[in-house]
Amino acid sequence: MRIAVLGSGSKGNAYLVIQGETLILVDAGFSHRRLTHRMLEIGCQFEDLAAIFITHEHGDHVSSLRTIQKRRPIPTYASPGTVKALEASGLGHPTLQSIQGPMAINGLRVTPFSVPHDAAEPVGFRIEGDKGASIGIATDMGTMPASVLHSLRGVTTLILESNHDEEMLIQGPYPWDVKQRIRSRHGHLSNQQVREFLPELIHSRLTSLVLAHLSEHNNLPEMADLSAREVLKTEGATHVKMEVAAQHSITYPLEV
Repeated sequence: MRIAVLGSGSKGNAYLVIQGETLILVDAGFSHRRLTHRMLEIGCQFEDLAAIFITHEHGDHVSSLRTIQKRRPIPTYASPGTVKALEASGLGHPTLQSIQGPMAINGLRVTPFSVPHDAAEPVGFRIEGDKGASIGIATDMGTMPASVLHSLRGVTTLILESNHDEEMLIQGPYPWDVKQRIRSRHGHLSNQQVREFLPELIHSRLTSLVLAHLSEHNNLPEMADLSAREVLKTEGATHVKMEVAAQHSITYPLEV
């Protein structure tokens, strides 16, 4: 099993999971054209997608959903609350279905779990494949409750939000109410919060860590990278490969 981050940040998010001939997309936060081109860059065809899974209804996670639904009848899954929110916004479609528990897709097991964010019913996903390989995708959350830690424990590849540096956010250009939203328990994880929670997710079979959903205005890739690497070093996790996902380029397929 492999995963490619097709892009991640405040303006768009999409993750492609590959196992053999099976492709699934988590989030569709870029234009259909851009998603298609980025998939082609790594030798994958959009029309070969077996399913799409949506974490929540915010635009940077669903911006191409309407176009996809018009062009291709790809089964699309989201939590019941997200399905209702998408239907209310005009993105309802016969291919859009609710997922409330584990689902099998051509040898992949996809399990949603609740995350704390200011959306209708946001989720992260744990995706399990062959030979014990597993991926945890957890972004867009203001804190890391015990339930999320439980859902992520033991994954071999972890995609974790590291949205902002707290000082940059406070000193930055956003209005105070937006800053408060980002810092809230239903906002976004900071570099400092990642430092706090990451040790609980490090184990001997964790092979890759990808920091995702970085803010363009309130973080720097090198700051997020250094902060998390210090934790890996302290925990003796020299076996873990680390990447910082970018908004405008692909983080190429990682073996899970």
